Amino acid sequence: MRRSGASLVAAQREVIAPLEPALARKRTDATGFNGILATWRHENARAALRFLDDL
Repeated sequence: MRRSGASLVAAQREVIAPLEPALARKRTDATGFNGILATWRHENARAALRFLDDL
């Protein structure tokens, strides 16, 4: 990966990483449709972090 790409990946990870534990807590506390939505958001954050780590 070129240097500019690496800095973009690092910047994206810096933004997303703190969201993951917050979304995990929301997922634990939410019920019904809010629980489904919280799970969706948490899993998307986890997937984004895995993607960025894979790069």
